Amino acid sequence: MSDPLAAFDRLSAGAPPVLTALARGAVPGGEAPDAAEALAGAARAVLAGAARGAGAREHAGALLAADALVTMALQVRAREAPDRLAELARAIRGEAPRP
Repeated sequence: MSDPLAAFDRLSAGAPPVLTALARGAVPGGEAPDAAEALAGAARAVLAGAARGAGAREHAGALLAADALVTMALQVRAREAPDRLAELARAIRGEAPRP
């Protein structure tokens, strides 16, 4: 169990406040079985919101926030379970797990 919001706060230190606010709002607080998966899920949620307004410039911040969340998810996985990093990357890309 780990806290995805705590991981987000640690990894987003020094980021632009507007971007941090956009991304942080999607991150679940409290303990989670897998912080990396929770951050990846937050990225998917932010991206889905941006996709509903595809092409609009006002969604550029959401795209940057989703990108930051994906990066954070991969950083957390690399730190906590590096042997499962490729698995998470494939899941984020929407690929089927490898046997």
